[in-house]
Amino acid sequence: MPKLFKKFKIAKKIKAEKEKQKPKIGTLKVDKTHTGPRDEVEAILLLLDTRPSSAFRRILSLDSRILNINLFLIAKKAFPVFLDIGFNIKILSRLNSCDSSPALHNLFYDYLRVAILAGYSYKSLFNFMLRNCSNVLRDNKQELLEILDDLECKHKIDNLKENAKRVIFSDRIFYYNNHFEKL
Repeated sequence: MPKLFKKFKIAKKIKAEKEKQKPKIGTLKVDKTHTGPRDEVEAILLLLDTRPSSAFRRILSLDSRILNINLFLIAKKAFPVFLDIGFNIKILSRLNSCDSSPALHNLFYDYLRVAILAGYSYKSLFNFMLRNCSNVLRDNKQELLEILDDLECKHKIDNLKENAKRVIFSDRIFYYNNHFEKL
């Protein structure tokens, strides 16, 4: 029995010496913020990088209240993906159905301009904007006519009429401390 114990002790000592010769790798410290389950919006933003089709399905099934709160965050992350794989009309109409969607119209125009200048397919976004936010196309009519090559799209933009009855608010007025203030 003592000889067997001595063999185990020698083997353990040899193993310990080999471990000392190997370089030590420190433990990786992970932030505690992302150890728990992710919320829906964060999962969508991560999926847009890896699996866009799954992210688009989640955007379509997302609660409208959550989508209204995180509209710009989702839109700014989804539009570069749209440039690569093509614009999805269902997603655009879902984003446009939100309460604060008029604020997205300028973002729609910026990405339309990027798609035209960079040579991406822009027809679906152009037709969507023609139906849903033609006022942005009307406001930027001259610039679009200069950069567009497609005669059909140019003809559609030319047919947009100026809307003289539209009200434009140049000053912002807020109700604060029981009276209106102008910024």
